[in-house]
Amino acid sequence: MERMMGQVLFYFFAVFSLIRGEVIKGSVPLNSGTFDKLVPKFKAALVKFDEMYPYGDKHKEFKKLAEAAISQPDLLVGEVNIADWGDKENADVGERFGVKKDDFPSIKLFLDGKTSDPVDFKGKIDVNELKSFIVKYSDYGQKDNADLAERFGVKVTDDYKDHPVIKLFLRDKDDPITYDGDYTLDSLRKFVASDGGLWLGLPACIEEFDKLAKSFFLANDEEQKEIYKTTLAKAEEIKDKDEHDRARYYAKTMEKLLEHGNDFLDKELKRITKLSEGKLSELKKKQLNDRVGILTSFKLSLKDEL
Repeated sequence: MERMMGQVLFYFFAVFSLIRGEVIKGSVPLNSGTFDKLVPKFKAALVKFDEMYPYGDKHKEFKKLAEAAISQPDLLVGEVNIADWGDKENADVGERFGVKKDDFPSIKLFLDGKTSDPVDFKGKIDVNELKSFIVKYSDYGQKDNADLAERFGVKVTDDYKDHPVIKLFLRDKDDPITYDGDYTLDSLRKFVASDGGLWLGLPACIEEFDKLAKSFFLANDEEQKEIYKTTLAKAEEIKDKDEHDRARYYAKTMEKLLEHGNDFLDKELKRITKLSEGKLSELKKKQLNDRVGILTSFKLSLKDEL
């Protein structure tokens, strides 16, 4: 019965808003006469305190949130629009909750039907940030995967400043390994390879030949020549044309490294990247992109050994 009464009041004030200015779909205008009648009817009430005729990006984001919340019967989205001129409409409501003109827009979340002790929203006014804020502080909405986050000790904060959190799960270990490095391809690749014992290849790369490239940089001059010969021989054994061409490029790269040294990698990467940006057939673009991937893999192997 109480929920039904709340819904009746909701629709009444939605109609009433038609005569007072802009209609925000899903949001109810509140004042000193309606605030204490409506807010207690809902499990959670998100209220924006703002100037009498708000506008701009923040207001647009709030409107998106209001529309998204229409289907949630336990959530009220409302506005208290305050005038600082004339009769100073709704200024009393602003004063009641300590909202000053300099605070506009100020967003507060009222919980469990209480009209006191609201939670202040302090993040960026964005529809997704607002949704996360509501879910965190109330039982409204589905807290996606919160059980998994709690299970593995991942804390969810208002600003998500400690996210993302990456964990590596290994088949023979009960506890995952938490990643604490930089969020770069190079660092993540090393993490998966060293802690997981896995190969994480770049596009177009071949695991067996990546290992040969890695061993190439560990070897002395004479050993490098032998690794080059082994790589060339293995490439010739491959029947599939596309894979054969990529494997041959590993051997060709080693040959150039023997002739020109490690500086060849940066120069060749720059040259091929520039070529790939030109007007080319799809086949030629693929070939060049394959080479970029293989050269990058060589560079990462070189970095690992420096």
